[in-house]
Amino acid sequence: MGFLAGQIQRKLGVFSGSSAACAASLLDDIPPGVLTELMIGDGAEASHEAQIAIQGFTDCLTQEELAVLAASDADNDNTGSGTDSQRYSSPEEHCMVGELGQLFADGYGELLGGGLLLGCSNAITTCGIDIDVEGMIARLEDTERKYTVSDLEAVGFKKSKTYDVKDLSEASSAHYGFYGVDTYARLEYEARFYFSHASAKSAGVEFANHATGAGASLYEDDQTWTEGLSERRRCDSSGGHPVGRCGYPKYFDYVIAGNMVLMCEGKETIESLSACADLLGVIE
Repeated sequence: MGFLAGQIQRKLGVFSGSSAACAASLLDDIPPGVLTELMIGDGAEASHEAQIAIQGFTDCLTQEELAVLAASDADNDNTGSGTDSQRYSSPEEHCMVGELGQLFADGYGELLGGGLLLGCSNAITTCGIDIDVEGMIARLEDTERKYTVSDLEAVGFKKSKTYDVKDLSEASSAHYGFYGVDTYARLEYEARFYFSHASAKSAGVEFANHATGAGASLYEDDQTWTEGLSERRRCDSSGGHPVGRCGYPKYFDYVIAGNMVLMCEGKETIESLSACADLLGVIE
């Protein structure tokens, strides 16, 4: 859908917001099997459900937008090569369309925004596109929902410790624990809860940034909040020494969901956000 919108915008200079909203709403009602057929069909005649979905999409567009798509299809039919690659401006773009199409077809489109962003960043990495993935990925879910540790425990999060938050500005509680789809391969998490989404985005971000990322030093003298510091840092051997430096961040990145700052285990952004998505994806 994004590719088609791009075709329209390139020709007209704009893709109307009403058309985009209408088309996006259709995804809520398309069964996964039909979505797969639409995205990676084998060229056979479209099923009845797929035809309804296609008709719904065309009904969303203005006459001018439909005319642009019709002209684009005619151009593709007249290329004479019989390959899809000529529709794309580069091999990387071709790869991206295929990767993202498969993600949507597999049901990735049913996840929250953070899951979609993670899928996009994975596609960028797979296709070898030189983009700063860390800078691209927004923090998750701008919502006023008030989460508690009970929401995490209800889906299998195993709370191990509750921290004293008197020195963690504007926080109501903070907890350390484990979660994993595979109970024998659980990852570590730290969940910090604030009194509001605004507090999580301000004070929460400031404190989380000190404890995550490539430049973070998890030694006591370098940290603004030291409660639970031993759980937040990891050791990495180097130079032939079995222990090595122990100031590396265990949580490379984090997400904000409502009033919660969730820090997730990983040695790079993709690993951390994947771990975050695993836990957040099962919370109602």
